[in-house]
Amino acid sequence: MLKNALLLFAVFVFAVQCARIPRNNEKHRLDTDLLLELLRQKSDPCKSVPCQNNGLCIATLDNFRCICDSPYFGETCDGDPCTPNPCQNEGKCKHERGGFKCDCKSPFNGETCKLDPCSPNPCENDGRCELIGNIFNCTCKDPYYGNACELGPCAPNPCKNGGECEEDGENYKCICKSPFHGETCDQTPCEPNPCENDGKCSFTDEDDFVCQCKEPFSGENCEKGPCIPNPCKNGGNCTIFGNDTVCLCPSTYFGKYCEKDLCSKLPCKNGGKCTIDGNDFKCECKSPFKGEKCQEDPCSSNPCKNHGICKLDGNSYKCKCRPPYKGKRCENGKSKRKKYEFIKINFEI
Repeated sequence: MLKNALLLFAVFVFAVQCARIPRNNEKHRLDTDLLLELLRQKSDPCKSVPCQNNGLCIATLDNFRCICDSPYFGETCDGDPCTPNPCQNEGKCKHERGGFKCDCKSPFNGETCKLDPCSPNPCENDGRCELIGNIFNCTCKDPYYGNACELGPCAPNPCKNGGECEEDGENYKCICKSPFHGETCDQTPCEPNPCENDGKCSFTDEDDFVCQCKEPFSGENCEKGPCIPNPCKNGGNCTIFGNDTVCLCPSTYFGKYCEKDLCSKLPCKNGGKCTIDGNDFKCECKSPFKGEKCQEDPCSSNPCKNHGICKLDGNSYKCKCRPPYKGKRCENGKSKRKKYEFIKINFEI
Protein backbone atom coordinates (compact mmCIF):
# COMPACT_ATOMS: atom_id res chain seq x y z
CA MET A 1 0.00 0.00 0.00
CA LEU A 2 2.85 2.40 0.84
CA LYS A 3 4.52 1.66 -2.49
CA ASN A 4 1.32 2.48 -4.39
CA ALA A 5 0.82 5.68 -2.42
CA LEU A 6 4.32 6.88 -3.24
CA LEU A 7 3.77 6.05 -6.88
CA LEU A 8 0.53 8.04 -6.97
CA PHE A 9 2.30 10.95 -5.29
CA ALA A 10 5.04 10.91 -7.92
CA VAL A 11 2.46 10.85 -10.65
CA PHE A 12 0.70 13.78 -9.05
CA VAL A 13 3.92 15.84 -8.92
CA PHE A 14 4.72 14.92 -12.49
CA ALA A 15 1.23 16.00 -13.53
CA VAL A 16 1.55 19.38 -11.82
CA GLN A 17 4.83 20.10 -13.57
CA CYS A 18 3.43 19.03 -16.86
CA ALA A 19 0.54 21.41 -16.40
CA ARG A 20 3.02 24.29 -16.69
CA ILE A 21 4.12 23.23 -20.13
CA PRO A 22 2.16 24.73 -23.01
CA ARG A 23 -0.33 22.32 -24.49
CA ASN A 24 0.99 22.65 -28.01
CA ASN A 25 4.37 21.51 -26.87
CA GLU A 26 5.41 18.11 -28.28
CA LYS A 27 7.26 17.16 -25.11
CA HIS A 28 4.03 17.58 -23.18
CA ARG A 29 2.27 14.99 -25.30
CA LEU A 30 5.04 12.47 -24.95
CA ASP A 31 5.24 12.82 -21.19
CA THR A 32 1.47 12.54 -20.87
CA ASP A 33 1.35 9.40 -22.96
CA LEU A 34 4.15 7.86 -20.92
CA LEU A 35 2.33 8.67 -17.69
CA LEU A 36 -0.91 7.13 -18.91
CA GLU A 37 0.90 3.97 -20.01
CA LEU A 38 2.56 3.66 -16.63
CA LEU A 39 -0.77 4.10 -14.90
CA ARG A 40 -2.44 1.56 -17.16
CA GLN A 41 0.29 -1.06 -16.61
CA LYS A 42 0.22 -0.57 -12.88
CA SER A 43 -3.57 -0.80 -12.70
CA ASP A 44 -3.68 -4.26 -14.58
CA PRO A 45 -1.35 -6.79 -12.88
CA CYS A 46 -2.87 -9.60 -15.02
CA LYS A 47 -1.65 -8.12 -18.30
CA SER A 48 1.59 -10.08 -18.05
CA VAL A 49 -0.44 -13.34 -17.79
CA PRO A 50 1.21 -14.49 -14.59
CA CYS A 51 -1.11 -17.53 -14.18
CA GLN A 52 0.28 -20.57 -15.96
CA ASN A 53 -1.45 -23.63 -17.41
CA ASN A 54 -4.59 -21.71 -18.40
CA GLY A 55 -5.05 -20.35 -14.91
CA LEU A 56 -7.51 -17.46 -14.55
CA CYS A 57 -5.92 -14.21 -13.31
CA ILE A 58 -7.96 -11.85 -11.12
CA ALA A 59 -6.56 -8.41 -10.16
CA THR A 60 -6.65 -7.41 -6.53
CA LEU A 61 -6.06 -4.05 -4.81
CA ASP A 62 -2.40 -4.74 -4.35
CA ASN A 63 -1.64 -7.59 -6.76
CA PHE A 64 -3.41 -10.50 -8.52
CA ARG A 65 -4.81 -13.95 -7.70
CA CYS A 66 -4.76 -17.09 -9.85
CA ILE A 67 -7.66 -19.53 -10.08
CA CYS A 68 -5.99 -22.68 -11.37
CA ASP A 69 -7.47 -25.17 -13.80
CA SER A 70 -7.52 -28.70 -12.36
CA PRO A 71 -5.24 -30.44 -11.61
CA TYR A 72 -2.75 -27.53 -11.43
CA PHE A 73 -2.09 -25.59 -8.25
CA GLY A 74 0.22 -22.95 -6.76
CA GLU A 75 0.35 -19.14 -6.64
CA THR A 76 0.78 -18.96 -10.40
CA CYS A 77 -0.70 -22.42 -11.21
CA ASP A 78 2.76 -23.73 -11.87
CA GLY A 79 2.26 -26.72 -9.54
CA ASP A 80 1.76 -30.05 -11.43
CA PRO A 81 0.57 -33.23 -9.58
CA CYS A 82 2.65 -35.25 -12.03
CA THR A 83 5.80 -33.22 -11.33
CA PRO A 84 7.74 -34.80 -9.82
CA ASN A 85 6.26 -38.12 -10.95
CA PRO A 86 4.43 -39.61 -7.93
CA CYS A 87 4.04 -42.99 -9.64
CA GLN A 88 6.61 -45.45 -8.41
CA ASN A 89 8.13 -48.48 -10.09
CA GLU A 90 8.06 -46.83 -13.55
CA GLY A 91 4.38 -46.08 -13.34
CA LYS A 92 3.03 -43.48 -15.78
CA CYS A 93 1.33 -40.39 -14.32
CA LYS A 94 -1.78 -39.03 -16.02
CA HIS A 95 -3.64 -35.84 -15.24
CA GLU A 96 -7.15 -36.25 -13.93
CA ARG A 97 -9.58 -33.61 -12.84
CA GLY A 98 -8.84 -33.01 -9.21
CA GLY A 99 -5.53 -34.85 -9.22
CA PHE A 100 -3.69 -37.62 -11.03
CA LYS A 101 -3.88 -41.30 -11.86
CA CYS A 102 -1.07 -43.81 -12.13
CA ASP A 103 -0.91 -46.45 -14.84
CA CYS A 104 1.15 -49.11 -13.09
CA LYS A 105 3.44 -51.66 -14.63
CA SER A 106 2.60 -55.23 -13.75
CA PRO A 107 2.72 -56.64 -11.15
CA PHE A 108 2.60 -53.39 -9.18
CA ASN A 109 -0.61 -51.71 -8.16
CA GLY A 110 -2.04 -49.14 -5.82
CA GLU A 111 -2.55 -45.38 -6.01
CA THR A 112 1.15 -44.72 -6.62
CA CYS A 113 2.19 -48.18 -7.91
CA LYS A 114 4.13 -48.89 -4.76
CA LEU A 115 2.26 -52.10 -3.99
CA ASP A 116 3.09 -55.49 -5.47
CA PRO A 117 1.03 -58.71 -5.24
CA CYS A 118 3.06 -59.78 -2.23
CA SER A 119 2.65 -56.50 -0.33
CA PRO A 120 0.71 -56.80 1.83
CA ASN A 121 1.11 -60.55 1.97
CA PRO A 122 -2.00 -62.14 0.40
CA CYS A 123 -1.07 -65.57 1.75
CA GLU A 124 -3.10 -66.41 4.81
CA ASN A 125 -2.13 -68.54 7.79
CA ASP A 126 1.56 -67.57 7.60
CA GLY A 127 1.90 -68.65 3.99
CA ARG A 128 4.99 -67.41 2.12
CA CYS A 129 4.41 -65.19 -0.94
CA GLU A 130 6.73 -65.10 -3.94
CA LEU A 131 6.40 -63.53 -7.37
CA ILE A 132 6.37 -65.76 -10.42
CA GLY A 133 6.30 -63.49 -13.43
CA ASN A 134 3.48 -61.04 -12.88
CA ILE A 135 1.53 -63.13 -10.42
CA PHE A 136 2.07 -64.35 -6.89
CA ASN A 137 2.36 -67.85 -5.57
CA CYS A 138 1.73 -68.93 -2.00
CA THR A 139 3.73 -71.66 -0.29
CA CYS A 140 1.42 -72.86 2.45
CA LYS A 141 2.24 -74.31 5.84
CA ASP A 142 0.62 -77.60 6.78
CA PRO A 143 -2.26 -78.26 7.04
CA TYR A 144 -3.35 -75.24 4.95
CA TYR A 145 -3.87 -75.17 1.22
CA GLY A 146 -5.54 -73.13 -1.51
CA ASN A 147 -4.44 -70.24 -3.76
CA ALA A 148 -4.01 -68.00 -0.73
CA CYS A 149 -3.58 -70.75 1.90
CA GLU A 150 -7.11 -69.88 2.92
CA LEU A 151 -8.27 -73.48 3.24
CA GLY A 152 -7.56 -75.84 6.11
CA PRO A 153 -9.19 -78.10 8.70
CA CYS A 154 -11.30 -75.20 9.95
CA ALA A 155 -11.55 -73.20 6.73
CA PRO A 156 -14.22 -73.21 5.64
CA ASN A 157 -15.75 -73.94 9.02
CA PRO A 158 -17.09 -77.53 8.94
CA CYS A 159 -18.99 -77.07 12.20
CA LYS A 160 -22.66 -76.41 11.62
CA ASN A 161 -25.29 -74.61 13.68
CA GLY A 162 -22.85 -72.08 15.10
CA GLY A 163 -20.33 -74.67 16.24
CA GLU A 164 -16.77 -73.47 16.92
CA CYS A 165 -13.97 -75.21 15.07
CA GLU A 166 -10.66 -75.98 16.76
CA GLU A 167 -7.69 -77.26 14.81
CA ASP A 168 -6.17 -80.51 16.00
CA GLY A 169 -3.08 -81.12 13.91
CA GLU A 170 -4.31 -81.91 10.43
CA ASN A 171 -7.79 -82.56 11.77
CA TYR A 172 -10.39 -80.49 13.57
CA LYS A 173 -12.73 -80.67 16.52
CA CYS A 174 -16.13 -79.03 16.75
CA ILE A 175 -17.30 -77.36 19.95
CA CYS A 176 -21.06 -77.56 19.50
CA LYS A 177 -23.70 -75.20 20.81
CA SER A 178 -26.52 -76.75 22.80
CA PRO A 179 -28.48 -78.85 21.92
CA PHE A 180 -26.48 -79.85 18.86
CA HIS A 181 -23.96 -82.65 18.81
CA GLY A 182 -22.12 -84.91 16.40
CA GLU A 183 -18.79 -84.62 14.62
CA THR A 184 -19.92 -81.48 12.78
CA CYS A 185 -22.67 -80.35 15.20
CA ASP A 186 -25.24 -81.48 12.65
CA GLN A 187 -27.28 -83.60 15.02
CA THR A 188 -29.77 -82.91 17.78
CA PRO A 189 -30.96 -85.26 20.54
CA CYS A 190 -33.71 -86.24 18.10
CA GLU A 191 -31.38 -86.81 15.14
CA PRO A 192 -31.28 -89.59 14.32
CA ASN A 193 -34.62 -90.38 15.92
CA PRO A 194 -33.91 -92.41 19.09
CA CYS A 195 -37.58 -93.36 19.46
CA GLU A 196 -38.27 -96.81 18.07
CA ASN A 197 -41.48 -98.17 16.58
CA ASP A 198 -42.53 -94.79 15.09
CA GLY A 199 -42.28 -93.00 18.43
CA LYS A 200 -42.23 -89.18 18.29
CA CYS A 201 -39.14 -87.42 19.67
CA SER A 202 -39.30 -84.04 21.44
CA PHE A 203 -36.68 -81.75 23.03
CA THR A 204 -36.52 -81.05 26.73
CA ASP A 205 -35.10 -78.03 28.53
CA GLU A 206 -32.15 -80.12 29.69
CA ASP A 207 -30.93 -80.64 26.11
CA ASP A 208 -32.32 -84.14 26.26
CA PHE A 209 -35.23 -85.84 24.55
CA VAL A 210 -38.45 -87.58 25.45
CA CYS A 211 -40.31 -90.17 23.36
CA GLN A 212 -44.05 -90.21 22.83
CA CYS A 213 -44.75 -93.88 22.11
CA LYS A 214 -47.51 -95.34 19.99
CA GLU A 215 -49.69 -98.05 21.48
CA PRO A 216 -48.86 -100.70 22.55
CA PHE A 217 -45.19 -99.69 22.85
CA SER A 218 -43.51 -98.25 25.93
CA GLY A 219 -40.09 -97.59 27.42
CA GLU A 220 -37.64 -94.68 27.26
CA ASN A 221 -37.09 -95.30 23.57
CA CYS A 222 -40.43 -97.04 22.89
CA GLU A 223 -38.40 -100.20 22.74
CA LYS A 224 -40.80 -102.32 24.77
CA GLY A 225 -43.91 -104.03 23.41
CA PRO A 226 -45.86 -107.30 23.29
CA CYS A 227 -43.40 -108.64 20.75
CA ILE A 228 -40.31 -107.11 22.34
CA PRO A 229 -38.45 -109.18 23.21
CA ASN A 230 -39.74 -111.70 20.68
CA PRO A 231 -41.55 -114.49 22.56
CA CYS A 232 -41.62 -116.75 19.51
CA LYS A 233 -39.07 -119.53 19.48
CA ASN A 234 -37.26 -121.19 16.61
CA GLY A 235 -37.43 -118.21 14.26
CA GLY A 236 -41.14 -117.59 14.76
CA ASN A 237 -42.47 -114.17 13.70
CA CYS A 238 -44.37 -112.30 16.40
CA THR A 239 -47.40 -110.23 15.38
CA ILE A 240 -49.77 -108.17 17.49
CA PHE A 241 -53.39 -109.26 17.35
CA GLY A 242 -55.63 -107.13 19.51
CA ASN A 243 -54.19 -107.15 23.00
CA ASP A 244 -52.35 -110.41 22.47
CA THR A 245 -49.56 -111.76 20.34
CA VAL A 246 -49.59 -114.48 17.71
CA CYS A 247 -46.52 -116.43 16.63
CA LEU A 248 -46.24 -117.32 12.98
CA CYS A 249 -44.12 -120.47 13.09
CA PRO A 250 -41.80 -122.01 10.48
CA SER A 251 -43.24 -125.08 8.77
CA THR A 252 -41.64 -127.68 11.08
CA TYR A 253 -42.63 -125.93 14.33
CA PHE A 254 -45.92 -125.38 16.11
CA GLY A 255 -47.29 -124.38 19.47
CA LYS A 256 -48.21 -120.97 20.92
CA TYR A 257 -44.59 -119.86 20.86
CA CYS A 258 -43.33 -122.18 18.11
CA GLU A 259 -41.72 -124.17 20.89
CA LYS A 260 -42.67 -127.56 19.47
CA ASP A 261 -41.46 -129.30 16.37
CA LEU A 262 -42.59 -132.37 14.39
CA CYS A 263 -40.41 -134.62 16.52
CA SER A 264 -42.02 -133.47 19.75
CA LYS A 265 -44.98 -135.77 18.97
CA LEU A 266 -42.61 -138.79 19.00
CA PRO A 267 -43.65 -140.05 15.60
CA CYS A 268 -40.88 -142.66 15.46
CA LYS A 269 -41.92 -146.00 16.97
CA ASN A 270 -39.92 -148.75 18.59
CA GLY A 271 -37.20 -146.45 19.90
CA GLY A 272 -36.54 -144.79 16.54
CA LYS A 273 -34.71 -141.45 16.58
CA CYS A 274 -36.56 -138.45 15.07
CA THR A 275 -34.68 -135.67 13.25
CA ILE A 276 -35.92 -132.63 11.30
CA ASP A 277 -35.24 -132.93 7.59
CA GLY A 278 -36.13 -129.73 5.74
CA ASN A 279 -39.85 -129.18 6.20
CA ASP A 280 -40.49 -132.74 7.46
CA PHE A 281 -39.10 -135.27 9.91
CA LYS A 282 -37.05 -138.41 9.43
CA CYS A 283 -36.86 -141.54 11.60
CA GLU A 284 -33.64 -143.42 12.20
CA CYS A 285 -34.92 -146.91 13.13
CA LYS A 286 -33.36 -149.43 15.46
CA SER A 287 -32.78 -152.89 14.05
CA PRO A 288 -34.79 -154.85 13.06
CA PHE A 289 -37.44 -152.14 12.69
CA LYS A 290 -38.07 -150.23 9.52
CA GLY A 291 -40.62 -148.08 7.78
CA GLU A 292 -41.34 -144.34 7.72
CA LYS A 293 -42.01 -144.32 11.46
CA CYS A 294 -40.10 -147.50 12.39
CA GLN A 295 -43.47 -149.15 12.72
CA GLU A 296 -42.53 -152.28 10.78
CA ASP A 297 -40.66 -155.38 12.10
CA PRO A 298 -39.90 -158.85 10.64
CA CYS A 299 -43.21 -160.17 12.00
CA SER A 300 -45.32 -157.31 10.64
CA SER A 301 -45.89 -159.09 7.35
CA ASN A 302 -46.79 -162.35 9.21
CA PRO A 303 -44.24 -164.58 7.48
CA CYS A 304 -45.37 -167.73 9.36
CA LYS A 305 -47.69 -169.94 7.34
CA ASN A 306 -50.51 -172.15 8.49
CA HIS A 307 -51.34 -170.03 11.48
CA GLY A 308 -47.83 -170.19 12.84
CA ILE A 309 -46.99 -167.63 15.50
CA CYS A 310 -44.17 -165.18 14.65
CA LYS A 311 -41.79 -164.08 17.35
CA LEU A 312 -38.85 -161.67 17.08
CA ASP A 313 -35.44 -163.23 17.44
CA GLY A 314 -32.73 -160.61 17.53
CA ASN A 315 -32.72 -158.94 14.15
CA SER A 316 -34.87 -161.69 12.64
CA TYR A 317 -37.86 -163.81 13.58
CA LYS A 318 -38.90 -167.36 14.49
CA CYS A 319 -42.11 -169.15 13.69
CA LYS A 320 -43.84 -171.34 16.28
CA CYS A 321 -45.68 -173.83 14.13
CA ARG A 322 -48.88 -175.63 14.88
CA PRO A 323 -48.82 -179.41 14.39
CA PRO A 324 -48.34 -181.03 12.03
CA TYR A 325 -46.57 -178.07 10.35
CA LYS A 326 -42.93 -177.37 10.55
CA GLY A 327 -40.19 -175.52 8.78
CA LYS A 328 -38.82 -171.99 9.16
CA ARG A 329 -42.10 -170.56 8.11
CA CYS A 330 -44.35 -173.55 9.04
CA GLU A 331 -44.69 -174.25 5.40
CA ASN A 332 -44.12 -178.04 5.61
CA GLY A 333 -46.66 -180.69 6.71
CA LYS A 334 -50.02 -182.32 5.80
CA SER A 335 -53.31 -181.41 7.29
CA LYS A 336 -55.64 -184.16 8.67
CA ARG A 337 -58.66 -184.33 6.50
CA LYS A 338 -61.92 -185.98 7.51
CA LYS A 339 -63.62 -188.10 4.94
CA TYR A 340 -67.19 -187.25 4.58
CA GLU A 341 -69.76 -189.49 2.88
CA PHE A 342 -72.54 -187.85 1.11
CA ILE A 343 -75.88 -189.65 1.26
CA LYS A 344 -78.36 -188.89 -1.35
CA ILE A 345 -81.81 -188.56 0.14
CA ASN A 346 -84.74 -188.22 -2.01
CA PHE A 347 -87.75 -186.48 -0.60
CA GLU A 348 -91.09 -186.98 -2.07
CA ILE A 349 -93.92 -184.65 -1.46
